[in-house]
Amino acid sequence: MAENYSFAAASFTSRDDMAKRLVDRALNLLPRRESLRMLDLGCGSGAVAIEAARRQRDWCVVALDIGAPNIAATRQRAEAEGLGSRVEAVCADYLSWRAGPFDLIVSDSVLYVIPGADEALAACLAADLAPGGILVITTPIESIANRARIALRHAWRALPPAADKLPYLIARRLYPDFPPRAVAERVGYLRVIPTRLYGRSFSETLRRAGIEQIVDEPWESSSVAKLAHRLVALRRVAKTAVR
Repeated sequence: MAENYSFAAASFTSRDDMAKRLVDRALNLLPRRESLRMLDLGCGSGAVAIEAARRQRDWCVVALDIGAPNIAATRQRAEAEGLGSRVEAVCADYLSWRAGPFDLIVSDSVLYVIPGADEALAACLAADLAPGGILVITTPIESIANRARIALRHAWRALPPAADKLPYLIARRLYPDFPPRAVAERVGYLRVIPTRLYGRSFSETLRRAGIEQIVDEPWESSSVAKLAHRLVALRRVAKTAVR
């Protein structure tokens, strides 16, 4: 399962181009944009949080990640861009963290690796979203192709870590403009087995928690090995949620 990969110790360099696209889409979905609280859930190196803080000077932006290296990178970059007072970077396990409510939660390819029951995750998201608040996620979907990729990951996990050198070298040749460090970080995900995929079951669990889907659209995959993703936006309805 996903928890066998050490996210707490790993780093993940967020892509600025994808962060801009994701923030663009989130802004288009908001009924208002003034003085909002936003959470970048599973922020990696903080690209989404920093992009949002750049554009919306009156927002309170929180960047959350379980990985200490990611939080250190986010803080360093925020300070370098003069956003240190406006981007709060927090190292914590989301399921045990308390800081809501937020008007907007953005989570780029993260919900699928958060361990635990779907109901627990849905309850946390519902509690952290203000009524009418928007949740924007990119996430792997239920599909035959993704199930086949996951089966290959199970087989790959049986190989020693040294085997990761081969996909690294292939990826460097296929994507020469991609930074070597970012390639190495993503190769590690070949050993990650999702806790959940987005489909009817998880969508229904979120709906029961008071979070209803409003958008489901294609999302670009950065490589042939990556699980196929969709961009999904959901809205918190007026229903009391309990963590």
